[in-house]
Amino acid sequence: MNNIYNTANKLAKEIQESSEYKNYKKAREAVLSNPELKKKIEDFEQIRYDVQVLSMEKGKEDPEKMQKLQEMYAILVENKDIKTPLEFLGGKSVGETLLAPTKIYVKAVLPLIRRGLVDGVSHITGGGLIENLPRMYSDDLQAEIMLGSWKVLPVFRYLQKMGELSEDDMRETFNLGLGMILAVKPENVDALVGLLEDENESWYKVGQLKKRPDGEEKIIFR
Repeated sequence: MNNIYNTANKLAKEIQESSEYKNYKKAREAVLSNPELKKKIEDFEQIRYDVQVLSMEKGKEDPEKMQKLQEMYAILVENKDIKTPLEFLGGKSVGETLLAPTKIYVKAVLPLIRRGLVDGVSHITGGGLIENLPRMYSDDLQAEIMLGSWKVLPVFRYLQKMGELSEDDMRETFNLGLGMILAVKPENVDALVGLLEDENESWYKVGQLKKRPDGEEKIIFR
């Protein structure tokens, strides 16, 4: 947890010494009549205040809050382009993160299929969860996806804020960290999970298939 404390101290100092903050502070009086710039200044100073508070609360570190503040700061500072390393992306830039090679699932999934443990496979690519997942099952079924059941990677929230995208936009565009979804009978879950863990593969139980109510979509989010 000391790492969070040290990160907060480092970020607080970076914000305090940044030219962006100095410029905002110097130009405050000149731009208060501009609602958009006024809001940006207020957001910037709120982040600076929150980070300073967090940096003084050793023993009460909040990793999630620290990550959120880092994301907000990266978005606000205009010179954070796609080549700039960002701490909340593990020291990688947005460009590096987006251009990382796609994961190949054959090695992990093919043995599961050969053992008869999988009833459906959906590769979540362009079109996101909303377009890809329903192709895996018939129209009389509905996928109920449980929000919060998997870790959404920080880069997706960054892109959402940068593009001012809605949750539906995100689910219809990106995989949100779920590259492949498997349909598995309840009685096969334990065996399947055991094989995945033997190969050090990460997995999440993200929902269930059920009978589709009349007039409802093939995929819903809870």
